[in-house]
Amino acid sequence: VWGQGCTVQSTDETAQGTIDAFMSDPRNQVELTSHQARTMKEQDLQVLGNLYFAFFTAPDGSSVVRTLPAEEVMEIVCNPEDAREPWFYKRQWTASTLDVVTGVSKQVPRIAWYPDFRYEPADRPDRIGSDPVMWDSPVYHVRVGGLSDMRFGLPETYQAQDWAKAYNVFLENWSTIVQAYARFAFK
Repeated sequence: VWGQGCTVQSTDETAQGTIDAFMSDPRNQVELTSHQARTMKEQDLQVLGNLYFAFFTAPDGSSVVRTLPAEEVMEIVCNPEDAREPWFYKRQWTASTLDVVTGVSKQVPRIAWYPDFRYEPADRPDRIGSDPVMWDSPVYHVRVGGLSDMRFGLPETYQAQDWAKAYNVFLENWSTIVQAYARFAFK
């Protein structure tokens, strides 16, 4: 997909300046905008079926892109009137914190809600239940596989699993036949 790279351009000079700053930011190159990062994201999408791009606002006002690990997104909450309009992504993970005095790492369970990048309600609650809502980190969800009404994607490799299992059985059987031929030839 990324054989020759990609170019993002705008006819508006101000917009092009913003695009160039985003693309050349080393923090974004590590996650998305370098050739290697894009190739790795393509592989992640094939294997996981979902990518969750979170856009964090840096103190200098720039946007830093990161992906939320797919296994940490537990729930996608949609508009109750329209299931194709996602509102929030519930993330549950374990953060490792280091006590610099003792040198001991401690595992801390965390839960947070991330809004969909298109969801802009008039009322923005700071919390859902007792968990924070990360309004400064909207999420863009990319999914492949599955049906149109499914909230989570399916890996592209999922369809090959049954064939891989069947081929494994075939190879085991073929090995047994070859071993029998070898015994026959030896005698």
